[in-house]
Amino acid sequence: MKNFLKYTLVLLILLAGFSFTACQNQKAIQVEAFKTMMEKNGFKVTDITATAGTGVKEAYKAEKSDSSGKALYNIRFYVYNSEDTAKTTFTQAKDSFAQYEDNESVIKNVDQKNLQRYTLLGQGYYTLITRIGDTLLFTDSPDTYKEEIIDIAKDFGY
Repeated sequence: MKNFLKYTLVLLILLAGFSFTACQNQKAIQVEAFKTMMEKNGFKVTDITATAGTGVKEAYKAEKSDSSGKALYNIRFYVYNSEDTAKTTFTQAKDSFAQYEDNESVIKNVDQKNLQRYTLLGQGYYTLITRIGDTLLFTDSPDTYKEEIIDIAKDFGY
């Protein structure tokens, strides 16, 4: 009985700690950090702000290519004029990928204080859309690069 109480107490402490950290605000990265890290990882970073649409302050595309120069996948980073605009864009992007969901897809949704994340793995593609504050990190890439993309997103805290 004592062991049961000890395990229950430890579990409650762990759950309380997880709940506390999950409710804290996530910190968005800055444009320069995105550009620097992606370039260090062998990506070609391009300013796409001019074609990013209304409500976007800054937008960059980081593209990974093979040794012959063929594009493999890209990750885009957007900074919006407001958090509300970023939320709206996140929802629209997420909704546009819902059409690709099927019985074999693996879908994950996270919606916390200032963080939203949607991932879709299916039909040979891995989609990641993450919003923190007024920023958005986005990719829709062949699923062979899933782990690499997850590592990059984790490095950014996304």
